[in-house]
Amino acid sequence: MNGNLRNTNAIDENKPLTMGFIGTSIIPLTGNNAGYQLYRVDSRTFEVMGIQTYFANVSESLTWISPFWEFEYDSRFRYNVNSTWPATSPLNVAFWNDVTYSMLSNQSLVETYNLLETKSSVVTKNCSTEACGAQKVCYIRSRSGGQGYACPYKDGPF
Repeated sequence: MNGNLRNTNAIDENKPLTMGFIGTSIIPLTGNNAGYQLYRVDSRTFEVMGIQTYFANVSESLTWISPFWEFEYDSRFRYNVNSTWPATSPLNVAFWNDVTYSMLSNQSLVETYNLLETKSSVVTKNCSTEACGAQKVCYIRSRSGGQGYACPYKDGPF
């Protein structure tokens, strides 16, 4: 075996196999806060086991020498509202499907999602109606911005 390659069949779970940066909004839309996410991935299955989101409050940016990153939330704890998702299960499509079903009957969860989507921005638009909640769920389930255009757009913050 080439000395530069790592044998992934003999994984040392204390040494990361690789890493990647996924920016939720490092360069945010107007008024939204910047953010990034840390993913905890099972080294055997490569399933996402945890997601933590951090944000920088751009409304305070004039006081920074460099961005001040704050912990915002852990997806498993924030969205597992009924505490039914097992701690050992990945945050996969089934988890997020359960989140959207919870959102349809829990407007408070919709409003939480809406705020966190903008990284707790002070300019987050209100999403307190059932119609807005249905629009938000439609958009989440659409899987892409293009398909999201088929969702009703007059009822929410988009």
